[in-house]
Amino acid sequence: GIKPNKFTYSTAIDAWAKVKRVDKVQHLLQKMYKQAAIENDPSLKPGLLAFNGYLVALAKTGRAEEAEALLSQMEDLYDSGDLEERPSVISYSTVIDSFARSNLEGASMRAESFLRRMIDREDLVPNAISYNSVINAHVKSWNFEAAEAVLREMYDNFLNSGDMEIRPTIQSYSSVISGIARSRQKDSGERAERILEQLKEMAQSGDLDKPPDVILYNSVLDCWAKSSSTPEMAARAVMFLEKMKNDGIFDVISYNTTLNCLARAGKVHDAELMLEDMEAVGVYPNSITYNTLLSAYLSQSSQSRKSAEKLFEKMRNDSRIEPDVVTYNTMLHFHSRIGDIEKAESLLKEM
Repeated sequence: GIKPNKFTYSTAIDAWAKVKRVDKVQHLLQKMYKQAAIENDPSLKPGLLAFNGYLVALAKTGRAEEAEALLSQMEDLYDSGDLEERPSVISYSTVIDSFARSNLEGASMRAESFLRRMIDREDLVPNAISYNSVINAHVKSWNFEAAEAVLREMYDNFLNSGDMEIRPTIQSYSSVISGIARSRQKDSGERAERILEQLKEMAQSGDLDKPPDVILYNSVLDCWAKSSSTPEMAARAVMFLEKMKNDGIFDVISYNTTLNCLARAGKVHDAELMLEDMEAVGVYPNSITYNTLLSAYLSQSSQSRKSAEKLFEKMRNDSRIEPDVVTYNTMLHFHSRIGDIEKAESLLKEM
């Protein structure tokens, strides 16, 4: 019969790696070594392609330390002449990804250490995947400033070299901005906006894989919204929403984020005006919009009761939207709190 060759084995290893079957990958590697020994043919031993497949399997299953050990083994095999090709950018990037996926202590700094090893090697140049994996690792580990620093380095290296392989991508920026939003620091909005401006410049000069979209703009808006609950920050969120409208990039999430920010800052009247503005620009409110405003009304004084009731009726009479369980729970809680048991029972039956 036809015997499998190195390419056959490597293809099978790649397939098993993608579905996280480390055991199958290990078995095939053993078979390659066994066949090479039986036929006395060193060329049948696993090559870089097969080992990279093994690294992928380990990375996908979060076995970062095993991937690190395998990379060291691959370096040793190359030095001894038992591996024809030296571990590549793919090899190193896969180990970086394995630490990004793991929950090990200090995982993100260990991921970055492999990026530094790549940079120190004259024959290896990290690519965008390498950098993005380190950025993702830092964001996952809440090392947001480190993620921002790696993005700056990536951008500077691209500007200085013009190497398209290390060009920051939308993913690079999105990851860092999402991390900044999670940090909830007072300067989060300003930092995110600076990054967006850099991104827009890259898009205009054709140096970005795709232009910034509404998801990314909403992430920047989220940075303003989460930085604090003060009226000042709410005003900055409104200002950024205006920029989004000027750029023609906004949706219902943009409005809901801003409305929630205003509500948390106690600017209920401004939140109310935001609902009117939505309808004026053709963005249709959803249940989240109504529920946010309802909660805002009901957290205020008793004078807001009529506004809440009016909004609830508007929601019930709108054929394009239905009150959901959050809506009813909000109204039930309010009526129970003020002792209107009959109204609470009526709502309960309506559900």
